[in-house]
Amino acid sequence: MKELKGFISGVIATALVLTFIVPAYAAYQKQATLNYNDIKIKVDGEMMTPTDATGAVVEPFIIDGTTYLPVRAIANALDLSVNWDGETKTINLMSEDQPTEENQLTEVENMEITLSTPFWEGNEVIQVERTGTYTGTVLNNFPEGKGKFETENDYGNPWYYEGDFKNGLFNGQGLYCSTNFDYKEIGTHVDGLFTPTKSEFFETICYNSQAKCIFQSESIAMIDDYQNIFPCKNAEDMTTATSLIDSALTYSMIYKNPSAHLQNLHQVEYATALQVFEYEYFGHTNTKIIAYNENGDYYIIHYDGSIEVYDNDRISFTALPVGTSSYDNIGGGVTNVIVTIGSIVEPI
Repeated sequence: MKELKGFISGVIATALVLTFIVPAYAAYQKQATLNYNDIKIKVDGEMMTPTDATGAVVEPFIIDGTTYLPVRAIANALDLSVNWDGETKTINLMSEDQPTEENQLTEVENMEITLSTPFWEGNEVIQVERTGTYTGTVLNNFPEGKGKFETENDYGNPWYYEGDFKNGLFNGQGLYCSTNFDYKEIGTHVDGLFTPTKSEFFETICYNSQAKCIFQSESIAMIDDYQNIFPCKNAEDMTTATSLIDSALTYSMIYKNPSAHLQNLHQVEYATALQVFEYEYFGHTNTKIIAYNENGDYYIIHYDGSIEVYDNDRISFTALPVGTSSYDNIGGGVTNVIVTIGSIVEPI
């Protein structure tokens, strides 16, 4: 149908140019005999009855062997809009997907706008209105396509969103960043709200953690490919997770070269949960466990969900290493850790 429309509309447009666009210097009158011969019109095999703008039937006719069809009726059948420019005596046919002055993207720089957009407050969604500047493409003065919106929060701290916009809101892939606090939300936004995938959730949590860790593409791919095991919820998930364990992998091997082990699960059979924290983020409950094994090696485990593990509990865990990091101790000094994404965490 699409190819047929293109062919027919091209023929019609050509006929209109030849027949109806009459230069002023060539204006003239001509008498002609119109032959009506019960001419029928089919579009994609379906019979159509041509009508004018008022709905009255308009019959095609023949002049000197050339068949003339009613423009509006044919255009409507082909989903084309019709406009008559009386000044230039031009009939304009326009397909729905053809850009017009009203629906063309335009570039703006530092345009002041006010956006009303949802934000997470823990696991609650609140509506926030912010005035700031926008640089990027707009459609009818609303952000559309790629752009950057810069503003401040209620405390005067600057933040920005840079990425995809649709219908004047954050829609698609983008980065929300609070510059004063090095805080980022990385990934998918839907109608203004950060709605992360599983890997985007963990990437954001790890970036904003006390022990900051920046994800590599291998970690993202691993979590995306095996979403059901982070964490495991049934026996089938546990079977999958167990098949991905590298039993030869040690803490020292991971810490020496973490990039080489981003697609293998690491199992620790005996560890102590030194501290356990539970936070509400983006519609998720995130449990963060600081744990150490019998050799005094430290891990941070990010677990998507609530779990019955408490400070000083003995645990076993299976997790995906995503990098190394460190954090400052309250009493002084620094603790080096391997940052992991929890698959199986069990008290023992």
